[in-house]
Order: sequence, then C-alpha cells, then structure tokens
Amino acid sequence: DGIGHPIGQVWSGKFGSISTIRRNQIQFAVHTEGWLWLARHLRQKIDNQNWILHQFSIYFKDDKNAVRRFERTRPTIQHLSNQFDRWQPSPNATYDAIAPTFRAWEATASRHYFRFLASVAPPQYAFENRNYHPALDKFNCLLNYLYGMLYAYCELALMKSGIDPAIGILHVDRYNRPTMVYDFIEAYRVYADYVALDLVFKNALPDDAFSELPEYLRKEDTADSAGVWLARSGKSVVVNAFLQYLEEKIPYKKNTQKRHVVLDLEAQQLASVLKKFNS
Repeated sequence: DGIGHPIGQVWSGKFGSISTIRRNQIQFAVHTEGWLWLARHLRQKIDNQNWILHQFSIYFKDDKNAVRRFERTRPTIQHLSNQFDRWQPSPNATYDAIAPTFRAWEATASRHYFRFLASVAPPQYAFENRNYHPALDKFNCLLNYLYGMLYAYCELALMKSGIDPAIGILHVDRYNRPTMVYDFIEAYRVYADYVALDLVFKNALPDDAFSELPEYLRKEDTADSAGVWLARSGKSVVVNAFLQYLEEKIPYKKNTQKRHVVLDLEAQQLASVLKKFNS
C-alpha cells in the first residue's frame, strides 16, 4: 500500500514446521527464557543504533558542536545496552513487572538516538522527533515507508520458520496485530535506518520525492490533517535502494550471508529454540 505495508501475502496453509513450535511459543512468551531472548534482542538493537551513529559520523566530523553531542550520546546509549546485557529475571517475575522496565530502557535509547539524528540531519530533512502515521516530515515519512517494507520481510521469515507472527512477548496483544513481528524486527531496524540515512545524507532523492498526504488518508481532526507522503518518484528510489541493501552480503557466523537471508536464518534459529523449549 502507500506506506509500504503489504496488503496481502500468499503462503501455505500448513504450519511450515511441526506444531510443537507454536505450542511452545505460547509458553516461551510468558517464561523467563523468552524475556532473556528479548533482552539480548533489544541489546542488539541498541548496539546497532550506536553503530549507525558511528557510521554516519563522517558527515558531521567537522562540526564541533555535533561532535560534542555525539560524544555524549553514544555512552548514554551504551549504558542502556549494558542494562539489557546485565539483566536477570528475579524469582516469580511477571509481565507487569518486566515489561515497563524493558520499554523504558528501549524508549530512552531510541529517544537519545533520534534526538541526535535530528540535530545533524540536513536542513531539507529536518525533524523534531520520531512520528508515525501520518508522518509530519520527510525523514519520518521515509523511515516509516522503509519500516513498512521491513515488517513484511520479518513476518514472512517467521511464517516460513513455523513461528506464529501473532504471539509476541513485549508488545501488547491487539486484534489483527502481528506482535511477534514487532518484537522480532527490533534488532533489524538498522537495515531501514541505514538506507534512510544514506539517502538523506547523500541527497539521493529527487526534488519531487515527497508530496502532501492524500485527502483520503487525512484524519478528520484538522490538527492532524497535515502529513507527508512518499510520491511515486520517491518510492522508486527508496525501494531500489532497500532491495539492493538487502542483497548485500555481511559477516554472519563464520560465513557471509545476504541481509534478507540473515532474517530467515535468525527466525529459523528462534524456531529451533522454541522446538526444544521445555518450561
């Protein structure tokens, strides 16, 4: 659709693996082993954010104020990564006790991350904070579209591995929402972040890449009616850049794999854990 989410997917009506995976997934989602997996996963997300800041530091290395903010931001984010690394569940820990802590650590890291990116973004992509649908600026519009594409890859990777996309750990269950996809995608948001920032800092999008939000997508409340839309010319560049990025090979467990294959392998590894899980 217009914001990158798949309207439909064709896949087998069979599980794709033995039903033990889905049966165990329900228990795993409320067990301390599930929270330990999630803690490692969120730590990876935060480490990736720190990596992103380092990778793009070349674009502001001559700006002394930006460098000072950079030197303050990275240790702060690293501290939150360490919080996840050191975390151990207490006896009889419950969702209501653990979830707020995890959300606070992850949200704080992301707030510092995006606040810094906002401070160094090129003027034509200036933004104040992270916003969603409708996006209120070009950068968030671009990021939302890329995340939409990435969601589809992550959901498909889970499906192919026999994991139920709707049985998550951290994200609250909601009707018709693939909460496990929301958990799984966190460590791989770096894929979308990198492509968005690469396009932005290289000024690789055409002048007509964005337009006003179409009337049919605007909210009735006039205060929320503003928005930015990725136009056809912009989509062409964004989609091609993202697909090329996913095709690139990266180091992965003593080998190299394409990024989209890494998603499949990580989902398969989680499926293997679920298959053997015994509460």
